[in-house]
Amino acid sequence: MQLISNGTAFKAHLTRLFAKYPQVSLAVAWASASTDAFKSLVAHKAKVQHAVIGTHFYQTHPDVLDSFVGSATTKFMLQPAGVFHPKVYCFHDGTSSRLLALKRPDYFICVDSKNRDKLTEEFDIRKSGLDYERYWFEIVGRLIDTPWWKSLPPSDPVELEAWQGRAAMLDALFYVD
Repeated sequence: MQLISNGTAFKAHLTRLFAKYPQVSLAVAWASASTDAFKSLVAHKAKVQHAVIGTHFYQTHPDVLDSFVGSATTKFMLQPAGVFHPKVYCFHDGTSSRLLALKRPDYFICVDSKNRDKLTEEFDIRKSGLDYERYWFEIVGRLIDTPWWKSLPPSDPVELEAWQGRAAMLDALFYVD
């Protein structure tokens, strides 16, 4: 098993695997059209056995929709009642399979130049060397281990909608002007 913790490396692996394997299946929350990985997927569209592409938060690019609309092997997940946020890619060659599954940090909290100082201060973690693995364990791991995160979904529909977006609410707290 290999941990790919760099976006550039991930895109390169994805592009290579689309070209290498004769069968591809995937499920993603949304898709961008301007990446080399997407261009490779479109170039190898005939290899797609099963695909589910979400339009979550309306972030899927229209070119993605145009490229796969009408495909017998591709379905679109329109705005779900809950959260649809997978990032899973399966590659098959008849005898072996490769699985790329992502635990995406931006599902929980985005770390960028606008919120890094406040986030690392509040979580009392060292800012330098905040790589993917440290981020996952020191920030996301702490969050998903809290009673607040593990709480049962509320029965009230309005409260449920807020509860389903609780990661985004946390994210917003750490952005400063």
